[in-house]
Amino acid sequence: MHIFKSCLAYILLLGVALLSWNCVSEDETTRQQTDAFYLIDPLPDTVFVKGQQSISFDIETSDGLNADKISEVTFYKSLESPVVLGSEETVRSAETFLSKTSQIPSEITFNTSELLAGTGYNSEDEIPGGSFWNIRWEVTSIGKTLAPADTTEIRYICPSNMEGRYIATNDFCQTTPLELNIIKDTISGSQEKYIIPDITANHLAECVGEGVPIFMTVTESCGNIAPLSRVFFGLRWNLLGGTWNESAGTITLRWTDTYTLNGTVVTSTFIRQ
Repeated sequence: MHIFKSCLAYILLLGVALLSWNCVSEDETTRQQTDAFYLIDPLPDTVFVKGQQSISFDIETSDGLNADKISEVTFYKSLESPVVLGSEETVRSAETFLSKTSQIPSEITFNTSELLAGTGYNSEDEIPGGSFWNIRWEVTSIGKTLAPADTTEIRYICPSNMEGRYIATNDFCQTTPLELNIIKDTISGSQEKYIIPDITANHLAECVGEGVPIFMTVTESCGNIAPLSRVFFGLRWNLLGGTWNESAGTITLRWTDTYTLNGTVVTSTFIRQ
């Protein structure tokens, strides 16, 4: 009985605490941000292709009403670039002002020079593959900057096409050149993802007697190649990175096989026919 009374008292105290918490005055800024007319919709395209010149935001309220309650929308930007090809580690430029508008609804366009300003890069040719802009915008209503701010990412890619028939070799041992076809990853629907049927350039079959082809999905971004997945079971093979030279039609991949190579890095070269 004593235990029952103790439990009942604890439940009552917990209920009082929860009631008191709900009675605390709500932060007005946070509450207003949850109102539908403060949502800016839709987001822009998430890809910026080299040579595209500009990218646009369509700014409108989610329900098409209450636009008069928004006094301005301010945009800021920063650029994140990969430190090491294929690594998730990035370096981020300082966030800088991008643009501002007081017209709701409206369309606002950012050109290449505006996106590059303050990033440390002077032209698109200098931007590393795999980079992306962080675009952040703040909504101001009745003199208040509402929180939290909204953000989106615009990935930077270069148009290319690695599809085709290749002759592949590697620099580890002398092998018969391997003929293979590189195709786009049609399942993902992405333009920069490809399936390479044998990154070993026939090394396993002729150098160590293991005829197991290594299929790998990679992404190509402005001449840089990074792995997306390993189809073979386990983590035995590791693609360290690679490059794509579209004018020469040449792919270079650096990889290792932890089982047979003991850390030795092999370079495979693919020449489009």
